[in-house]
Amino acid sequence: GSICLRIGSEEDEEKILICGDVLLYPITPHPNDLVTYLRTLDDLKQLEKIALSLPAHGSNIRGFYGRIDFLKKHHRSRLEFTYNACSKPKTPWEIASTPRYFDVFVDPAKFNPMAGNEAFVHIRLLEMAKGLYRSNIAEGVHYFKNTGEKFDHVYRRILEIIDDGSSTVL
Repeated sequence: GSICLRIGSEEDEEKILICGDVLLYPITPHPNDLVTYLRTLDDLKQLEKIALSLPAHGSNIRGFYGRIDFLKKHHRSRLEFTYNACSKPKTPWEIASTPRYFDVFVDPAKFNPMAGNEAFVHIRLLEMAKGLYRSNIAEGVHYFKNTGEKFDHVYRRILEIIDDGSSTVL
């Protein structure tokens, strides 16, 4: 759902990328389809000579390739946190409002749709990789539990999904 525009000819030593909401700094984007987003980061990493990225909001990004690496590590960390949080059945909101899930406090008593969605997209990818499953539904609320295997094994399957190119969350 996003586009990036690269400014500069092939001969130009340095190029500018207008990247909208795909890359943000200092905050991280909230993708609705984490699989597609992680593939997009891989595709962007292939662009050469990007000296400056101009996001839709936030600060300009001078370290384009480092920012991509950071975002990939961020999502790996968020996936692992989500996976480990589900050692006992948890709802997406319970995960999103767990201390240290976000850099800022998320009040469990005040639902925040962006925070809830952030947890849900990570749950969805873990579910696709068969690392999480819906353990039960109580009063319309879905609970997720991890399989108990090592996260590294689940993460290998996540990388296979990303590399496959044929599956998507949406």
